[in-house]
Amino acid sequence: MDRRGGNENGEICSADWFPYAGQFQCRVTNLVFEMEGKGEVQYRIDSWDARCPLDGLGQMQPAGPLYSIDCVDGSLSHLHLPHCEIQNDHSTETMEAGAEFVDKHRTELIERVFSVMEIVDCLRSENMITAETYSTIQTTAPSQEQMRILYSVMESGGAAVKVEFYKVLKQKQPFLVDNLEAGSSRA
Repeated sequence: MDRRGGNENGEICSADWFPYAGQFQCRVTNLVFEMEGKGEVQYRIDSWDARCPLDGLGQMQPAGPLYSIDCVDGSLSHLHLPHCEIQNDHSTETMEAGAEFVDKHRTELIERVFSVMEIVDCLRSENMITAETYSTIQTTAPSQEQMRILYSVMESGGAAVKVEFYKVLKQKQPFLVDNLEAGSSRA
């Protein structure tokens, strides 16, 4: 059994009932739950905010979604997270530049990105957004509202989602990226 929906804060939630012991993979998040016995696991993608102090991380910063996971009866024995890539120094600099671009040009991107679904399709194929988020963006109009929803996802997903958005935007709408980057260098 699988129940998906949103809570009062608009966050995507899921509750999965596992009828016996074993490993089960979520089709949306790619999380793998290893169960000792039958039970229900409730989980959602949460935001990196004041409720989650990041003190003591030093140079490190969040680079993926934060999950809130609860197993009422305690039958969840292990959790396997989707693969993450290890970054070298050059790709870390690229990540920071891409994330900074997305943050710096928020207003302009909300107003000027004209084909949001083309970008969202790419983000979905890279498992950067959930199927529910994809559907929400797809059924929203106009493109500025689609971008506001996408920015909400990028904020909760961290630098990795912003960088992927930047890469796709650079590929799909290079003139917009070049124009915004050129404007930044003149300032």
